[in-house]
Amino acid sequence: MISPSARMVAAATSDTASVTSARDAHLRFGAPPEWAIMPGMQQWTDLIGVVVWPIVVVFSALLFRRAVRDILTRDDVSFTGPGGIGFSARRATGALLDAEEDKNRSAVGGTPGRAAGDGDGRPVSAVEVADQVRAVGAAVRRLGRSPRLLWVDDRPSNNRHERSALESMGMIVDLSTSTADAQRKLQRRTTYDLVISDMARPEDPRAGYVLLDWMRERAYDAPFVIYSSSNSAAHYDEAVCRGAVGSTAQPAELIDMVLRSLRDVRPRRRWWQPGSR
Repeated sequence: MISPSARMVAAATSDTASVTSARDAHLRFGAPPEWAIMPGMQQWTDLIGVVVWPIVVVFSALLFRRAVRDILTRDDVSFTGPGGIGFSARRATGALLDAEEDKNRSAVGGTPGRAAGDGDGRPVSAVEVADQVRAVGAAVRRLGRSPRLLWVDDRPSNNRHERSALESMGMIVDLSTSTADAQRKLQRRTTYDLVISDMARPEDPRAGYVLLDWMRERAYDAPFVIYSSSNSAAHYDEAVCRGAVGSTAQPAELIDMVLRSLRDVRPRRRWWQPGSR
């Protein structure tokens, strides 16, 4: 009869032999010797890795584009300041991204909308748009009030996303669909911080310049931006020569011009500031 201690010794010996056998088998068969690797195989493997991974990354970015946009814009920065200023970074960023998508669809003849520019506008990322929104928010806070804009366009629906973005960034946007109506609004209220206008309207193919010239002749010095279907350098130069901030067909460039204009606006004085009354 085999004693318990003898059984334990036999079991330990068997386990040790199994481990040793498995290790020897791995050393013999687990990895092929260097002479068994085909010449150039490692180089081909590295090349496949270099080529395939960028394709996978691009495909994933396209497949999950909306999900990535939601993640990038999920952290909402909002505030309500003096004078009822309301600011929501998430809503503004989403509206500007929608404006970019609408512009791109119009460029390829998709859904009706404002025609895309004829320049080589580079697509902007959600991160760049969010940075723009934060910069505008800082400018609005510095003003201490809601900036008031006059937007002149005979088809306001073409700019609905851009207008929604500006309103989400704490601005008040008054709409006008003709040069005559815009002139009446300017005569009643001369404190617009910015005027945005399209170029061609039913009454005149250069109605934007007509309004701009009319304002400058009457010393209305509010910044003026042309937002139309053209993004050419020649139209930009002409707009600047006539006294405008610039001309563009790109939502991102429009926001840049709005930001530049707001930075030139004098902020509201506080009662505790020196020299205020």
